[in-house]
Amino acid sequence: MLEYTLPTDENRMELSEYLKKIEGHKKKLDNMRAYYYNFFRGMYEFRNGEYTRAITYYKKAERKIPTISDKIEKAEFYFKLSEVYYHMKMTHISMHYAELSYNIYKKHELYSVRRIQCHFVIAGNYDDLENHEKALPHLQEALKGAELLKSKNTHIYATAFFNLGNCYHKMDNLNKAARYIEQALVQYRKINSDVLPQAYHDLALIYFKQGKKEQAMDCFRKGIRSAVDFKDELFMNLFEALDVLYM
Repeated sequence: MLEYTLPTDENRMELSEYLKKIEGHKKKLDNMRAYYYNFFRGMYEFRNGEYTRAITYYKKAERKIPTISDKIEKAEFYFKLSEVYYHMKMTHISMHYAELSYNIYKKHELYSVRRIQCHFVIAGNYDDLENHEKALPHLQEALKGAELLKSKNTHIYATAFFNLGNCYHKMDNLNKAARYIEQALVQYRKINSDVLPQAYHDLALIYFKQGKKEQAMDCFRKGIRSAVDFKDELFMNLFEALDVLYM
């Protein structure tokens, strides 16, 4: 705090004097400290795949939300909650927090990436509910926003295509699914994304279903190479499953 408020040594007050000055704000500072500790600990547990523990810390942080005045802070918190509940397949709770987050971000022009990500989470929840028709408008809106960022954020542009392809695949619209995933692959290759094994796998599966064996085999070979390059054991195994099923 001292470094933030007085970055130079000029007129620096003594620590005791500084503490006396902020004593009146102690309760607010304690609340903020508790909020940030639990919020960041929740993020840490989420990254480690400990979703139940992540929620425990997020819920502790949520009790301090009324003391946080910054709207963007609240939007970020709600988005993180929507993510963890999505991964735990608690779809309606996840959608509730995603919508709370989106309703704040849509009023702030600079947060276009977060708005797109909110659409992804809402659509993913609709997909989990097998309600793909309701997922599509969110994915189309996300793609529209991602097109404006394609030169700055290739990954999110690719993901918008990929998620649309996935949704059409679940709807058994294989032609549209293939077209969107093909476009996603073009973008993922530009940045050598670690999503390449999954994109190749999904496109190979669609081609096999369509009876397009030559295109399927091309994706299969490229996909295995990318899975080896990224040491992606899950997709190495899934390519073996494709081999058994179709080859």
